[in-house]
Amino acid sequence: MERKAGSEIQLTVDEAILDYLIYTAVKAQLQEDYDATMIANHLEMVDSFLSVFHALHPIQRAPIEVQFRLRLLQFCHLFTKWQRCTNMPLFFSENKCQTGDNCDIEYLCSGQADIMSLQETLPLFLALSALQNSIQESTITELWMRLASGYMAQAYAEQVLTCQGDRLGLLEALFDWGMIFESSKQSTEGSDQFQIMQMFNADEHVLERWENMKAEHIDAVSVSLVRV
Repeated sequence: MERKAGSEIQLTVDEAILDYLIYTAVKAQLQEDYDATMIANHLEMVDSFLSVFHALHPIQRAPIEVQFRLRLLQFCHLFTKWQRCTNMPLFFSENKCQTGDNCDIEYLCSGQADIMSLQETLPLFLALSALQNSIQESTITELWMRLASGYMAQAYAEQVLTCQGDRLGLLEALFDWGMIFESSKQSTEGSDQFQIMQMFNADEHVLERWENMKAEHIDAVSVSLVRV
């Protein structure tokens, strides 16, 4: 009985430590005075403690709120990295940040994503949004739809202005989120793909509004870039 109580206390303490390390790492990402060395140190501390956490609690997953903040850290790192390289040539990088159940902090520390496109941050943005909706047991709002469709339009404009390629294929790839495909039907429950599909299809009225919102942004970005 005492051993069980001690294990539960240790788990609570370790969850609190992990949560604090994630919080400080996210805060470092958002500092106005960007310090790459300090951020790398924070990411390494999170990564190291995650290894300790999994070793001490092999069958225990961190609370959903901690999982969300870990995803938030991952997104903040990639998005701020994108912000810092927008004055550089952008391209479809082969380095894809893992968006599965486990956050790949080692990837973030490796320096392999020095140049990236906004398109590469989009799946993680959607996964983060889906997880937040799952936690709050809510549906996406019109404000979020405008933010997300604007995000997709910006990603499309960025690629058109910096790359040569199939514009129609790119447009479809960026705006096809929300549609139900056979592959998404077979996705594992709890996976990013599954949660994103659930977010868009929780209510038929939500999906209808989303499709209309996307159509508006597709028309707008297509017209604005027609002469480019």
